[in-house]
Amino acid sequence: MEREGTPGVLSLSEDFNFATVNNRLLYLFYTDGRYEIYDIDGYKLLQEGKNTALMNTTAVGFLATVFAEEQMLYYSAFPAPSVIAVAPEIYDFATDQVIKPSVDLFQLKTSLESTLGSTVTFSDIQIDFKRSLVLVGYSLSIPDIIGGVVYLTFDGTVLNSVPLKHDVRSILIKE
Repeated sequence: MEREGTPGVLSLSEDFNFATVNNRLLYLFYTDGRYEIYDIDGYKLLQEGKNTALMNTTAVGFLATVFAEEQMLYYSAFPAPSVIAVAPEIYDFATDQVIKPSVDLFQLKTSLESTLGSTVTFSDIQIDFKRSLVLVGYSLSIPDIIGGVVYLTFDGTVLNSVPLKHDVRSILIKE
């Protein structure tokens, strides 16, 4: 990465894959498995490394991520056409492994649609690192129930499904 004369403009190499920001740190990931971590204020290289787990990820561009200790939550895209756009994945910097929660989103969608009698659209999917939970927000349009949140374990077991009288646009996990 080179910082050009204009503040805030970066020139990235052709093998750039995706980037994210956490605590004033800019993380750049490349298709050959390299990653670099920069101080976002001065663009000083703080750390670089190599990974094998993220070399073939479908994540591209600037990603919304969540960090917890040595782990980074990101979303991997399903190829179009798909009724589900993304699925959560966790990259562990310490082990260089991608942890994919064993939640079958397609089966969950089918089960919710069968139970609720309406088409379900997933509006947000979040990971609760501390409790090892996957939270899936959904929207639908039937009288009295407009959306809901499903709580699942990483192995896909449904713990609770909470119907709501409003759309679920995003899920915020409080510590």
